[in-house]
Amino acid sequence: MRVLVIVVCIVIVALAALWGYGLIAQNRAASEPWPAGLGALKDVPRRFPAHGATPAAKELVRLAAPLGIDLRVPRPPLAKFDPLRGPLSRYLKTEVERADAAIAAPPEVVARYLAAHGEELAAVRRQLLSAAPVAFPVDLTQEKAPLPNLISHMQLFRLLGADALDRGRRGELVAWDDLEASWRLARSLFGRPEQISQLVALAGMRQANAIARKMPLPAPYWLSEMEHFDNRQSYLQAMQAETWTMWRSNDRFGVYGPFQTNLIGQRRWLVGQLAADRRCSFDRAAFATAARQHIPSWNRLGRLELPNLQASWERIFRARAELELTSRALAARSDAPPNAQSQCSDGQWLYETRPDGAVAIRFSGALPSAGGQDQRVMRYPAEFVVTPAPAKPRST
Repeated sequence: MRVLVIVVCIVIVALAALWGYGLIAQNRAASEPWPAGLGALKDVPRRFPAHGATPAAKELVRLAAPLGIDLRVPRPPLAKFDPLRGPLSRYLKTEVERADAAIAAPPEVVARYLAAHGEELAAVRRQLLSAAPVAFPVDLTQEKAPLPNLISHMQLFRLLGADALDRGRRGELVAWDDLEASWRLARSLFGRPEQISQLVALAGMRQANAIARKMPLPAPYWLSEMEHFDNRQSYLQAMQAETWTMWRSNDRFGVYGPFQTNLIGQRRWLVGQLAADRRCSFDRAAFATAARQHIPSWNRLGRLELPNLQASWERIFRARAELELTSRALAARSDAPPNAQSQCSDGQWLYETRPDGAVAIRFSGALPSAGGQDQRVMRYPAEFVVTPAPAKPRST
């Protein structure tokens, strides 16, 4: 009996020591500074204070409803927009993947929708372009933190993009307002603490940026803001915020301390890798090799999440080159001199004049496009062809 009591006491002491060590290790890891100027993990709530939906966000929900886009959370079934989804997506994919300024007319179902809902879409556009901030609820302390209706955000991005293309092909400068509204909507999502919100914002920004190359000249002032926005830093902030959520959900269970501490260290290492790499192409093979050397084999969860992140990182890395391509395409269309410089460390911009007088602008390095063999994924071209303007008739 005495032996059993001693064994039980030893087990209790060992568990208490492990619990105490785990808490100390976790708290130490939460106090260490992160790369990219993100500060300590424990300070994340200061960057993302809790708040409810702003009045402008509530008004946007109301204005989008007549379009068949329901931004409420949770999203109830609303079938009005559904018949448009397939033709709209196919139209956008075809036009965005065409690497020149040509724009085809939208399919009949899309054209009818845009014509019938011009006033409602204009009201949404005005709301997004107003100075009032559109922000949906944020609260990291909740077990089920609020999340915007991201599917409906994507529907609105697509609708604004199609309207911009339709107006742009007719030479209407108001087409730029559609793209600025898309950018404002994306910018609101970039300010959120979830990685999924960052990726939806990135999708909206990339679409608006690709369509901008085709729009009537001159380009507006706000385009420079989008070009110089650091979406990579925004994503890193969200990675840290989700690490904070994981830490807070388990910080009272010290027995998980070693695993938790390693996972925090792994996320901090990932942020450092992304922040330090100034290329615009993401090298999956090199990263996988480095990750295998850094993440211990027993941390199966840490290793399992890496493949899921790599396709996202390809899009994040590539976005910088895509933004630069738009800037150079618009400049070339305005007869500005070539600009070969790039912020990407793995290439520069090449200008090739073709026999017909067209100028092809492309990045000198390889820019892999995420999506594999999935033909539904929108693939943004890594080059743009500026065709010569038609010769003006001679005056007699």
